[in-house]
Amino acid sequence: MCPDNEKASWLENLAEGGLPQLLAGPAGKAISRLVGSAVEVPAAYIDAFTESIKDRTKAKSKLTQAMGEKAAEMAVADPDLMDRAMNSFLGRQFRAQTNKEEIARIVVEELKSDPPSQDSEGPSEDWLNKFERYAEDASSEDLRLMFAKLLAGEIRSAGSISAATLHFVSMLDPEASKLIERVLPHCSLAAVCYMDAITPPLSHYEVTRLEQSGFWSAAKTLPVTYGDDGRTIIPVRDSLGIFSQATPNHSVRLNISVLSKVGDDLANTINRDFAIKAFAEILFKNGSTKCLAGKPVADSSGRMRLQNAFEIPPPKVPTP
Repeated sequence: MCPDNEKASWLENLAEGGLPQLLAGPAGKAISRLVGSAVEVPAAYIDAFTESIKDRTKAKSKLTQAMGEKAAEMAVADPDLMDRAMNSFLGRQFRAQTNKEEIARIVVEELKSDPPSQDSEGPSEDWLNKFERYAEDASSEDLRLMFAKLLAGEIRSAGSISAATLHFVSMLDPEASKLIERVLPHCSLAAVCYMDAITPPLSHYEVTRLEQSGFWSAAKTLPVTYGDDGRTIIPVRDSLGIFSQATPNHSVRLNISVLSKVGDDLANTINRDFAIKAFAEILFKNGSTKCLAGKPVADSSGRMRLQNAFEIPPPKVPTP
C-alpha cells in the first residue's frame, strides 16, 4: 500500500501537467471516477480536475461537517449506535477509496508505456459502474494489478473486457491469483497454455484449482504437424511465432490446458512476456532439431515466415 504522500504526489503530477493527454483522452473519465473527481473527458475541464485534487482536504472537511450535522440529528435515540455506524461507514469508504486510487495509479503507469489511441471511446458508463464496485474490494497487490491491467485494456479497446471477467477477478483469492500470474507466460493468444513448459510443473491440486476457478479446462492435447519439408510455424502471440524444424511429416501432441473466455481475456490483457525458451525446450524434447523465434508474416503466396528471426539454442545436455 502506498503512503499518503506518495498518493498525493502521483495525483498532483497527473493533474498539474504530467500527463494532460490522459485527462483529455479516453482515460480521463475512468481515472476521474476512481480518484473521486467529477470531470469530463474534454481538455477544458483539466483545470477543474486540478483544483478538485488541490481542494481535496477542504472538500473532505465540508463532507465531514455535513455528515456530522446529519448524524447529530439521527443520534438522539441511540448515540452510541450512531457513533459505531459512522465509524464503520467512514472506515469502509476509506478502504474502498484507497483501493481505487492505487488501481488508478497503476493504470496511469500502464498507459504511460502504451497510451490509448485518441480515437478510442474508452469504457462505457455501465462498464465503469461494475468496475468501480469490484475495484473497491481489491486490497491485495495481485488483484489491484489485475484490475489495473483490465481497466487499461478497456481504455485502449472498449468492449474487449467482459463483465464476466471483472466478476471472475473479483472472486479470486490470493492463491489462485498467484497461480494465474505463474502460468500466464506460458499462455498463447489462441487460448492455450502449454503445460509442459511450466517449471516447476504444477501439482495436480494446482491444475485442478485453476480448473475449478473457471480459468481453464485441463488435460487436453494439441496436435502439431510438420510439413513435407519438416517445418512448422506456431503463432504464440500477436507479434511472436516459433519456427520448428524436424523430420518430414513429423507429428507430436503437446499437453495443454484450454483457457476459458475469462482466462483468455486475462491472457490477452495482462499479457506477460511469453516464455520462449521454455516453449522451445518442449519442442526440442519432442523431436525438433532447430527453433527460431520472430514475427510471423505471410508472403505473397500466403506462406508463413518469420520476420527478424533469431535462433533459440537447444537445452544443454547435462554431463555425466
